[in-house]
Amino acid sequence: MRVFFAICLLVTSICCVCGQSETSQVSEVKLETVLSDLQSIHQVRFSYIDSVITDKTIEPISYEGQRLQDIIWRLERVLTLNFIRVNENNIVIRPFADEDKVEVCGYLKDDLGEPVYNAFLKIKGQKKSTQSDKRGYFEFNEVHFGGEISIQHLGFAKTELSVKNIYQNECPEINLDDQVNKLPELVYSDFLVGGMSKVNNEIILKPDELGTLPGLIEPDILQSIQQLPGVNGPFETASGIYVRGTSPDMNLVKWNGIKTYNQSHFFGMLSAFNPYVIEEVLFVKNGVSPEYGDRISGVIDLKSDKEINDEFKGSAGLNMIYGDVNFNIPVIKNKLSATVSARRSFNDYLETFTYDSYSKRVFQNTKIGELPASTNQTSDNKFYFNDFTTGINYQVDNKNKITFNSLYTENDLQFQSDDQDVRYTDFLNTKNEGYNLEWLHKASGFELGIEGYYTGYLLNYQFKRQLTSVIESSFKNNSIDDQGINSFVKFNLNDNSELKAGYQFANTRVQYQFKNSGPGYNLILDQADETLNTHSLFGQYELKANKSSVSAGIRINHYTELNQTYFEPRIALEQSLANDFYFNATAEYRTQTVSQIRESVVSDLSLENQIWSMASTDGFPVIESYQFSTGFAYDNKGWLIDIEGYYREIDNITTLTFGFLNPTDNQFRLGSSSIRGSDVLIKKQIGQFRSWASYSYLFSENKFMGLNDDQPFPGNWNIEHTLKWTAYYKLRDWEFSLGWTWHTGKTFTNVTVEDDGAGPLLINYGSLNGRNLPVYHRLDFSIIYEFYTGKKNNLRYRVGASVLNLYDRENLLNREFRTTPGIDNQLIDNRIYGLGITPNLSFRVFW
Repeated sequence: MRVFFAICLLVTSICCVCGQSETSQVSEVKLETVLSDLQSIHQVRFSYIDSVITDKTIEPISYEGQRLQDIIWRLERVLTLNFIRVNENNIVIRPFADEDKVEVCGYLKDDLGEPVYNAFLKIKGQKKSTQSDKRGYFEFNEVHFGGEISIQHLGFAKTELSVKNIYQNECPEINLDDQVNKLPELVYSDFLVGGMSKVNNEIILKPDELGTLPGLIEPDILQSIQQLPGVNGPFETASGIYVRGTSPDMNLVKWNGIKTYNQSHFFGMLSAFNPYVIEEVLFVKNGVSPEYGDRISGVIDLKSDKEINDEFKGSAGLNMIYGDVNFNIPVIKNKLSATVSARRSFNDYLETFTYDSYSKRVFQNTKIGELPASTNQTSDNKFYFNDFTTGINYQVDNKNKITFNSLYTENDLQFQSDDQDVRYTDFLNTKNEGYNLEWLHKASGFELGIEGYYTGYLLNYQFKRQLTSVIESSFKNNSIDDQGINSFVKFNLNDNSELKAGYQFANTRVQYQFKNSGPGYNLILDQADETLNTHSLFGQYELKANKSSVSAGIRINHYTELNQTYFEPRIALEQSLANDFYFNATAEYRTQTVSQIRESVVSDLSLENQIWSMASTDGFPVIESYQFSTGFAYDNKGWLIDIEGYYREIDNITTLTFGFLNPTDNQFRLGSSSIRGSDVLIKKQIGQFRSWASYSYLFSENKFMGLNDDQPFPGNWNIEHTLKWTAYYKLRDWEFSLGWTWHTGKTFTNVTVEDDGAGPLLINYGSLNGRNLPVYHRLDFSIIYEFYTGKKNNLRYRVGASVLNLYDRENLLNREFRTTPGIDNQLIDNRIYGLGITPNLSFRVFW
């Protein structure tokens, strides 16, 4: 019995000792004790408010062999306290503020615990992004403690994380929800670079997130769109966006619901839209929603931020062409905020090397581009551009919001030249202004919106010749007044389908006039004044189920003054054939009533020679377009392959509206155009490096009654083969981008001349658009660096440099022939060359 009690006593003692040992291993010590030990060991002093560390405990720390900075690194993450080193011996401790900068990391996992590779992660409100590696690992440096991380990946639901929730001692695992079967859309969150995604047949660009593209140091929207396959810029202009063989006037460009009729500064070289006040851009080249009318080609829908901003923030920047500034201004917290932006060129005060290069491109073949032929000739060129935007967001309650936006752009040119007793003066002014007021109501499964807008466009040109007191002038005026209302209602029928319908009304008035005047006469050469009221109904049904997505709808346009009604069906289909393989197809019919005609006023200034005109019963007809496309996409392990073929038929084009300069006669002719082609994109991404190449094939034919024996001939913009290649690399806060563009030459009509010396020149025209210009190719480069001046400084800086046409290739963009009037006529060979080597620099600060 004694032995039994002795054994029990021994076992009990061992259990107690083990329990005490285990308890001592997991017991925590007070933070105050740890700080006291660190002060003694490292000879530092911690300053804090007692309430900050009261009741804070931590697992015991082994001080031996550990650096103070490593211990603090752990304390910050475990206790969520900010240790701020004032100097070598003094450290202040306080809770983290939302604006404090921290470092975070993590591992992305799927439902099976496997790493998620190549996910795109973006810090909301900052131009910081990264991709997860093959381990699913990611990290961010210098991000706000109160910030949010957006995570996107094909096949997974979009996830948003709070930075403070993953600020931990060890990089946490983050599980992404597999949504392949629930969301069958074809979604690429990182289509070419960060900030550019593709959802089904729609490209979405976010300028604040957009990665650096070749030749760009600002996120110019229109120039960024030209990086996409199927989009050409044959004249090296920002606004000259030729989508699959169509002309720029066939694109619908809207800014916050405001239709725009002039999208450029500096005669096309720069976009008229300040990218730093644009939240999102939608670009569609096929399968357009029936909500969009008015044009038959691409849709570019630019939208500003509609959220209420509770922080004062903005940016200001300067490059070698212009300077700009923008502000986000909180007015009433969670209720009312405003945005303001302004931009202006400064070349009328200082002409830089970049401006000189742009000027040579723009003003060639004009009197501005000519050097004085003698000492008796002098000239003076004054040019500037500016734009302004305003926006107001008002949150009425949790279901209703009112927004107001305005846009104003202007280009102004005055050129004067003196040749002995004769003075020549050119005045050219273009303006585009617009206003939009929108009310939006959102409830559970229901959305309603109504907006009213006004757009005004004005082009004024005057050429004046003054000899002593005698003045002769030529005038060109073009104006548009476009106002209307748009409304829609949207129902979420269930998790997989929705219905959207709406009514739109537009009142559009287009005027133009060409006039000559002088002593005793006032001659009107041509003029028009047309008004058109358009009533439109649209409906669209979207269904997403069983790895399929179908969008089908119709738009009904009634043109009152034309007494014509058009039914425009639209359909888009996406099908997931496998986890990494997709099929898509679209079909659409669209109409257009406003278009640009080509003209030439008798002067040596051939700028802005496109005039807007309106369809009418006795003039230009309604343009009609049919387009069909189909394609496949593959996305796996960093590879993206996107292939699409298309066919388009355009009816009721004219020799004027389709940009065709008729060399054989000047008669108005009606015709059609057929376009077929294909686009191929191949992209590879490895970590922070990505490279992509695209190839586009295009063949377009025009056919006009009574021209070319009624036989088709190549279209004006028939650039048959186009190849684009880009390499992009991001190294921490540096971005590098190199891009090469190659394409076959644009078509033109060649001429030969017979001169017998006894009369006027005899001009013989070759086959219409039967020749091609030389091959075009250009290499562009950009580099961007972002930095902060200090850990607690909320100012973010960005510097950039770019070079267009790095090896200074002389590219011939266009060639046309005309003759001077009179018996002693001469042949004029007008050749337009592209930009030479063009460097640019930029500096920007964000707050």
